[in-house]
Amino acid sequence: EANAKGEEAKREVLTTYAGLALGMWRSAEEQTDQKRTKLLNKSLQLRQKVMTDDPLNFQPEALGKNWLWSEQAIKDWQSLLAMSN
Repeated sequence: EANAKGEEAKREVLTTYAGLALGMWRSAEEQTDQKRTKLLNKSLQLRQKVMTDDPLNFQPEALGKNWLWSEQAIKDWQSLLAMSN
């Protein structure tokens, strides 16, 4: 049971990181060059952490089963996953 709680807590933290990555990625579109680059880089770092720590549960198909992830958020996550570093 303790391990299951640990996994759940880890997934909650990673979901937060994924949300931050999406927020930074979205807000980067409205920024000047230097700030845009900084936000995109941070967004990609967070995406990489999420995908390194829990690659299966953050695939778009798996996110579709999670009530926290709207259809639009999943589409945005797919776009972020498709970006190169």
